This record gives sequence, structure tokens and C-alpha cells, in this order.
Amino acid sequence: MIRSLHRALSRERSRWARADGFTLTELVVAMSILGIVLGSVITIFVAGIRAQAYASQRVAAQQEARLAVDKLRREVHCASAATPAAASLSASVTLTLPANCPAPETSVTWTAVSVGGGAWELRREGLTVARDIVEGGTTFRYTAPTDSTYGALVVDLKVNPRVGESETEWHLQDEIVLRNARPTT
Repeated sequence: MIRSLHRALSRERSRWARADGFTLTELVVAMSILGIVLGSVITIFVAGIRAQAYASQRVAAQQEARLAVDKLRREVHCASAATPAAASLSASVTLTLPANCPAPETSVTWTAVSVGGGAWELRREGLTVARDIVEGGTTFRYTAPTDSTYGALVVDLKVNPRVGESETEWHLQDEIVLRNARPTT
């Protein structure tokens, strides 16, 4: 009986000894391959997340600029006069608003202000209405009224959340007529 028990234990030991497993070398190689694959997948995901974040920034900057130009357009259409002024780090235009305009002010100043690093902001009466503007020094160009034409204000905004990368720049330009600025006759 002891002998049969001994044989059974021997058979069991030999069966366990033959069980296949992984060597340390195989384990290190498998983990290295897994690390390379996971690193590549993570790099792709991070690039996608960054692209999505930049696209959102771009859309927000463009929408902000559109809304600012729309508000400026309404005020310019109502204005009776525009007085442009330029300085080395800003460009501005002051609009004279007659009493029949819906704005509570009698004059309002729009200014493109350098905020450093090539970035500019468009401000109305000191409050920022659009960010991520580039080359703000040439934002406003005014054409005075003549005998046969109304005055006009050209607004030129270059919008880019990544200052210095011109290939991602979005250009918004509008020529707005001062409807209440009568031609001189």
C-alpha cells in the first residue's frame, strides 16, 4: 500500500514538473512588446485629444470674433461719425452715436490692444470682446465720406488661438458703411 501511494505521488510530481510555464526571458519580451503597442496607442489618443481641444479653441475664437464684428457693425451703421486713431501698440476708432441709436452712450471706442507675444484683443470701451487676434495694429481703416459716398470703416481681424502659426489663421474682414454719416454736398 505504501508502495502504491509512493508511486501515485511520484506520478503526480512528474506531472506537475512537466507543466509548461514561461521563462523570465519570455515574460520580459512579451512585456516589452506590450509596452511598445500601448505606448503607440496612447500617443494616438493624446494626439486626437489635443486636436479636438485646438479645434474647440479655434471655433470659440472665430465665434467670439464674429459676435464682436456683428456688434461693431450695428454700432457703425448707426454712427454719425468715426474718428480713427492709431498708436504704436493699439489701433482704435471712436464712433459718435446720435440720440436715435439704441446704445446708451453718445460715443463708443473700439480698440485693438496688444497683450504681448504677438497676441491682440479687441475691446469695446475697455471690455474685451474678442481674443486671439493677430496683427491688431491694422484692424481699422476708415474712409471719410465724400461728395457722393458715405463714410466706411473696414474691419480686418486675423484670428488664431496659436499665435505664430500662420497656416491656422482665420481671416475676418468687413467693410461697414456709416449710414448716418451723410455725404458732403
